[in-house]
Amino acid sequence: MQLILGTAQFGLGYGIAGAGAPVEPTQATEILRFASANGIKMLDTAAAYGDIEARLAALCNELPLSVISKLPPAPALPDTKALIDWFTEQGELSMTRLGGRLKNLLFHRDQDLVGTRGEAVWQGVKRWADTRDLRLGVSCYDPTTALELQHRLGVTLFQLPGNALDQRVVQSGIAKRAEIHLRSPFLQGLLLMDPKVAIQRLPASQIALGRWHEWCRIHRVSGLTAAFAIVKSFAHVKACVLGVERLDQVMQVCTAWEAANAISAPEISCNDISVIDPRSWKIAS
Repeated sequence: MQLILGTAQFGLGYGIAGAGAPVEPTQATEILRFASANGIKMLDTAAAYGDIEARLAALCNELPLSVISKLPPAPALPDTKALIDWFTEQGELSMTRLGGRLKNLLFHRDQDLVGTRGEAVWQGVKRWADTRDLRLGVSCYDPTTALELQHRLGVTLFQLPGNALDQRVVQSGIAKRAEIHLRSPFLQGLLLMDPKVAIQRLPASQIALGRWHEWCRIHRVSGLTAAFAIVKSFAHVKACVLGVERLDQVMQVCTAWEAANAISAPEISCNDISVIDPRSWKIAS
């Protein structure tokens, strides 16, 4: 499994444990240099992550880093051809911004492909992507949708959430049928927060986080190492996408990633959507 550096934090404030503001350009450059020097070869970005897609190539400068980006959610267009044209125009913009670094392009919103026009949109955009030597995929919120799109459209590349609490990607078996890039290995930082603070912010997580921290205590590992150990146990998953906000964080991440040995822990998985899906979080003030 390879590590992919996410850049959402470079373009906007992100995550329950985040600083609430984009990473400063100088800090972002230092992060990218360290990541590249320590084996990271690919970045994950999106047109929807503030202005980072437009700035990323300049921040990378001479660093040998490839990029995965995402097409923005579709506007309400009644005509299917107009929708395909809109997506391909957005793809051309991403190529202009990122140049030859762009290798994979994902639909950022899976719902743009699940409706009655989904097959036509996928096939139309894929024909364009093939002419640009881009691999097309989909970012999904759950493996059930990914399995449907894989079966119906033949999609072979997905980005899906997965971590110690959210182990649906393993339970579904999707990684045996398509290339999976796992995101949110820290559940937007929730797994690494002080447990009292985390539970205060997200009361629904109390039981699940209790099991998580007890597991870390029993195995005598830090939350960072434990999060990686469990993710590494997810069979057939190709890559893990994560973001950082500071140079010291990417240093810690690279060290922990190399040190972590795979440990399967299905006993601490949680299927409560109010805990594992940030879209459903009810954050206490």
